[in-house]
Amino acid sequence: MAKEKAICKFEGCSQKLGHNNKSGYCQFHRKAGNRIEEMKIRSDDKLKEIAEDIFKERIFTSLNLNADQVGMCFVAVHFLDNKIRRSMKRRKVTVLFEYMDQAGPMSVNGLPCFFSFRTLTDVEAKKVQDYYLQMKNAVGQISAVNSNPT
Repeated sequence: MAKEKAICKFEGCSQKLGHNNKSGYCQFHRKAGNRIEEMKIRSDDKLKEIAEDIFKERIFTSLNLNADQVGMCFVAVHFLDNKIRRSMKRRKVTVLFEYMDQAGPMSVNGLPCFFSFRTLTDVEAKKVQDYYLQMKNAVGQISAVNSNPT
């Protein structure tokens, strides 16, 4: 029976390791070295803060857009080299976002333009969505109670 190949121990990475890999990280994360700290999944507190800022409309996300509008709003996407694109794909980046105060001075078709962006992986995006829905439901319940005084 063939031995199963080990998988990279970086959280969220599913890359299989080579037969003589002793570090426990895939080629990408091994080369990343010190940047691994920067790429770790954000803490729950930070994700809650992001969800709150989305709820308060301080953050604009790619979830507000059609696929063909992403490059129009997040202009920097056009300038990513292939290495960074592969890195984002490997990390399973599913959401681009930026704070509204970082928007450029002009808009296109009523949408803000950003010359920078931040990312959320699929795991982070799911957590942010859950926190966002919790806030939305809590505010909805408060509104319902206030609108029906007894």
